[in-house]
Amino acid sequence: MITERDGVRLAMRSISEHRMEIAHRIRAHRIARGWTQREFATRTAIAFDTYAHFERTGKCSLDRLLRMLDILGLLPSMELVPAPVQRTAAPPPSA
Repeated sequence: MITERDGVRLAMRSISEHRMEIAHRIRAHRIARGWTQREFATRTAIAFDTYAHFERTGKCSLDRLLRMLDILGLLPSMELVPAPVQRTAAPPPSA
């Protein structure tokens, strides 16, 4: 997807592209640990067919995604949603 902002063309990734990137990264971590799809599915308490579907499509529930990240030891470092920035109160208008 291409958008234009302030006269600059920006390539923006679609939701499906983000989903597939996450699936590819999780798959790479699984393979780096030497785990088969079936073994990883068992470790995460996800049905094998459901996990295999995730690797093909990037689609899964948030609960399953969090379980996968937790088993891979990636949950503590995940910062998908940054903490909100604390706003300071605006100074009162001058009289």
